[in-house]
Amino acid sequence: VSKQMKDLVGSLKAGLATTLRMGGSKRPTDDSDSLKGILSPLDEIEFWADMEKMNVENNNDEKLRQKGEILSQNFSKIAGPISEIDGMKLSQVNELVEVIGETIDYIWSDDKMEPPYGEERMRHFLKITSSTIGAKLEKELVALDLWSSPFSDVRMKLAECKRICNNWKEKMATFTGIHWKQERNRWKGPAYYDPYIENLIKRLVEIHDLRSQHDELMRLLSPEEQSRLGVMSVFE
Repeated sequence: VSKQMKDLVGSLKAGLATTLRMGGSKRPTDDSDSLKGILSPLDEIEFWADMEKMNVENNNDEKLRQKGEILSQNFSKIAGPISEIDGMKLSQVNELVEVIGETIDYIWSDDKMEPPYGEERMRHFLKITSSTIGAKLEKELVALDLWSSPFSDVRMKLAECKRICNNWKEKMATFTGIHWKQERNRWKGPAYYDPYIENLIKRLVEIHDLRSQHDELMRLLSPEEQSRLGVMSVFE
């Protein structure tokens, strides 16, 4: 009985997740309503796996089945790494950014896919991917304790995080502002801009500047001056 209940609960969870990814629609579709349940890059990846499976089972739409098959094959390159991002080193995160960039560029430019990957859907994917990458970086920074750890450690971690942010930012700007405007599947709107990534970069620079100034003061002031000015406790 216990195993049967576990199987039923597992089936219920899987069914609910699929329904959410499909935007509550009973019929497989990739219109804007289906974005409501896409809250992470893995949701989008699983959405297209669901799309392929549901159209095979129900024989609804051959074009959507083929599109789901193509996208599932392409997204499979990043599905595993994205699911493991929390345990990655920052150097691995930067490598993941490269692979995600190559994957979405190939998806956007794929001439075999009809209809092509939509601009609204790609904007949404870029947004949720930015959030996933940023959340990983924030977690790394919180674990370090930016205000009390040695500045050499903080400086290195900030530089790594900023490099990842700038790498992802530049890819988004290059694809949506230059390359994809020249493709058959043409990007029609303005280049993608992500305020979350921009604010994260700004905050990384602010923290670096504050810690750098503090480090400079610690080297210039005598112990007596440090004590009198309260430099040691300035970040409390």
